[in-house]
Amino acid sequence: MDSTKQLILDIHRHSMWANGQLLNAAENLPPEQLRTPIGEGGHGDLLATLVHMYDAQQSWLDRARTGTSGPEPDISDYMDISALRAAWERLDADMDAYVAGLDEDALLELASYRSFYWSEGSYSRKDMMLHRAFHSHQPALRPR
Repeated sequence: MDSTKQLILDIHRHSMWANGQLLNAAENLPPEQLRTPIGEGGHGDLLATLVHMYDAQQSWLDRARTGTSGPEPDISDYMDISALRAAWERLDADMDAYVAGLDEDALLELASYRSFYWSEGSYSRKDMMLHRAFHSHQPALRPR
């Protein structure tokens, strides 16, 4: 396996672990605490912030694969952590399958995309995958 692909997979594995740690901590919170506003660094409350993290990872994978972002998720689809965890596990499997099918040239190739806000950009697939992984590692999210 080439080094770029291995790097992406290693970072993806770390991201899976870190997301799992956040979900494990959130799973032990009472529902009302999940919906309590968390202030600066979040997207409303803890559950909405976790859904945003999931959505960002889904969006960057979609952009790398198809050039567009899918629709933003409806938070009502993830009213508990187990539903969000199941969706994230499917997303992680999609990421594994996508990266497995890429070679070094495909990872380094520029890919253009359009976001659901209709902004356009162009990055290498490698950079999209790195942004996908690191977008969700926000220290403000660690439940206290």
